[in-house]
Amino acid sequence: MRRFFRASPVTIFLVAVLIAIVVVGLHSVGHIGLAPPTKPAPGASAITPTRPGQVPSFTESDVRAYLARFPFRGDPTTTGLPATVTSVQFITREQAEAAMNGESLSEVPPGALVCYVVLTGHFNPRAVGPMPADAKPRTDFITSAHMVFDAATGNLLVVGY
Repeated sequence: MRRFFRASPVTIFLVAVLIAIVVVGLHSVGHIGLAPPTKPAPGASAITPTRPGQVPSFTESDVRAYLARFPFRGDPTTTGLPATVTSVQFITREQAEAAMNGESLSEVPPGALVCYVVLTGHFNPRAVGPMPADAKPRTDFITSAHMVFDAATGNLLVVGY
C-alpha cells in the first residue's frame, strides 16, 4: 500500500483545532444574530427629525426653520432676498417625480413619503453652472425651485429648478 503523506501527531492536532474553530465560528454567527450590512440612507444629512419613529419624522415648521438657516442652495436671488417657501407637502415619491416632470427619485422606495418643497424668487440662472467669460449676461430668471427631503430621515434628496 502506498502512503500519500505522513502526518505527525502535532499536524493532526492543529488540523482538528482549525476545524473546531471553523465549526464553532459558523455556529456562533447564527446565535449572535449578525445582520447583513445595511445601505446608508439616501441623500445628504439636512433636517434633524423632531418626531423620531414617525413618518414624517419632522414638520413643516422644521422645514421652514431649516431653510431659514440654510437658504436654497445658498444662491442669492436677484433681489438679494432669500427665496420664499410657497409650499411644503408630504407626498409619495411618485407624486414628487410627477411634480418635477419625471426627475427620478429612484433611490427612494416606491410609495415612500417625501417632503416636496416649492420656493419662489428671482433666481439667477448663472448660479446653475459656470458661464463662459465672454457670454452676455442673461436677462431671464428662474422663478421657481424645488427641494425634496426624505420624510423618514430628513435627508436632502434633490435640489433643482
